[in-house]
Amino acid sequence: MIKTAILICLSLLQIVCYSQQPVISVQSFEYIWQKKLTPESVGNQVNILLPEDNKRVVENSFANAIRQRWNTEISPLKLTVKSFSSLTFSNTPKFNTKLKEKQPGTWYMFLQLFDDGGTVFYNEDGSLATPLQLKCKVVSFNDSVVFERILTVKMNIEKAPSDQVVLERLKAHPVHFIQSFDSLAAWLFQPENITRKEVWLKPACVYTLRKPASQPITQLLYEYNDSIVHHLTQPQFLFHSSGPAYTDKASHNNAGGNTVSGAITLFTGISIKKARVFEYTANFLFREDDNTAYNCIINYAERESSEREREKMVNSDGSKTYSLKSGAYTLAERRTDSQYLQVITRNADTTATFTISYRRDANARSFYKQMWDGMDSSTIIDLPAEWNNRSEEDDLIVRVKTAGHGFYMKTKEENTVKEFYINDTPALIIYGKTRPSKALLLQPVSVGDLKLCTILASLPYAYFNYSAL
Repeated sequence: MIKTAILICLSLLQIVCYSQQPVISVQSFEYIWQKKLTPESVGNQVNILLPEDNKRVVENSFANAIRQRWNTEISPLKLTVKSFSSLTFSNTPKFNTKLKEKQPGTWYMFLQLFDDGGTVFYNEDGSLATPLQLKCKVVSFNDSVVFERILTVKMNIEKAPSDQVVLERLKAHPVHFIQSFDSLAAWLFQPENITRKEVWLKPACVYTLRKPASQPITQLLYEYNDSIVHHLTQPQFLFHSSGPAYTDKASHNNAGGNTVSGAITLFTGISIKKARVFEYTANFLFREDDNTAYNCIINYAERESSEREREKMVNSDGSKTYSLKSGAYTLAERRTDSQYLQVITRNADTTATFTISYRRDANARSFYKQMWDGMDSSTIIDLPAEWNNRSEEDDLIVRVKTAGHGFYMKTKEENTVKEFYINDTPALIIYGKTRPSKALLLQPVSVGDLKLCTILASLPYAYFNYSAL
């Protein structure tokens, strides 16, 4: 009887032991981010958004998802962060799952998150997306595969509001980015084997406290997209916008200068680029109705350059001769000079002329101390210096003359704020980079001037101020 009881106890103990979940030992947990290698990324490399505090949040997200899946003890997760260059032999980082030592009753987990910031997709609404690939492999002490999965998540970043300055070094607002890892971890470890998901993140924008110079009379509202600009408050008006239509005006090959620089390259071997300049006009159409249309005509120039190198040839008699080899022309810069006279016509009549002067001494980013998602004040946080923009767009002054009077527009915060002055007194502030989103009226403005200001606030000034350097 006693012997039977002992056998029963041993059997029950054996069942309990075999039914116990093994301990999960996390061997590696990597977050690898892809470096951008394009010339446009120089100085504004996207930040990984994972300082120590945020790393702990990500670790907790995955630890909770693992426990939820297997209801077992796991070793502490330690996230390592490193960069990856596609100039290696592979387009993706190596996923190392080799084990040195194994213990009975233990599962071994390998985790890798590859943030491919070098690959960018454009959604239909113009927003950007980058892929994030999650890999996980779990093996037992006897080398059998317990769990293996690859999940690709499309990380969509919502378009920033028109009146916001985007922080170019950040993928998205850090709070939204970190919170997304709860979903990522849950998807990776859910029982169903899914291979693709997507999330939407809020953008990272500069937050500044915008105070008008005087108390506004009222706020004006706009509705806009790529083809319309609609002023919603009284007096209402709507522009159907299109363009620009480009026209060639003239070309300048700088023959004399190119000849001299070519001679220098030929005789010294010092490479000097040759250049040519083309002049254009860009015509932006703002149609109000079937009988009324405004045309905004901007004159500008493009300079193209070509590399030249000296080639050496050794003749049969041992003498040497030299020749010039030129490369293809590429765009070096695009400019509209402050002396160029720009025009706004109403039907066939000139209603205004204006000039554009860029303020190249601007240093707006030195005032960027806080950030948010561009809409929700609860997302306002401090902006660390290492996350700030490394450069900013030049602001500008547009001086306007009409038949009756003159006024000017001065921009700040990288052309997202456009201040209009009449008789050197602030009259109107329009918010929006290339399309007005809202405005503050500081003094009465005629309907005609309001329409001109709306047109001037709807132009892509950065296009006419480009340098490849």
